[in-house]
Amino acid sequence: MANAAREYARALFQTIDSNEAKTEVLQSLRSVQEAFKSDKSLMNAFKGNALSDQDKKTIFKTVASKLSQSSVLENFFNLLVDKGRVPLLPDVVDFYEEANDELNNVLRGVVRSASVLSSQEREGIEKQLADKVGKRVILSYVQDETVVGGVRAQVGPYTFDDTIDTHIKNIKENLNRSWN
Repeated sequence: MANAAREYARALFQTIDSNEAKTEVLQSLRSVQEAFKSDKSLMNAFKGNALSDQDKKTIFKTVASKLSQSSVLENFFNLLVDKGRVPLLPDVVDFYEEANDELNNVLRGVVRSASVLSSQEREGIEKQLADKVGKRVILSYVQDETVVGGVRAQVGPYTFDDTIDTHIKNIKENLNRSWN
């Protein structure tokens, strides 16, 4: 299923001409995805056979018009309905976002810390990580009580760990090496 979602996302991404339009479509996809997430019965209606394909298209057209979505997205969604692939929508959004991020030289990540970080701390972390990975970073922040002091960041394929636990572990390893 992931391969199919990736192919649908790739096809949609390639049909959009400008970088700006690609980003606008991503925002539209996210809006539609949020509409489906907020109303579970909506997604369930699209998964089953209780509705005809035409009814599904009509419902999506209504949702899309309320969200001011583009005709490109409406046509894409109609294709998903025709192929019975609407349940792939969350994965399609993820793969489309990956393609858009790659085009725009962006990496996304999660920063975990024991306490809530101030906006100044967040800006500093974002700058340091962007400098290290050589790309713009978009981070989400999670308060994680298992982190004992410092922060741990997962950005794309990279892990940055500046926690007290890791520093203590490194000190122990260095002491063990020097004693052996």
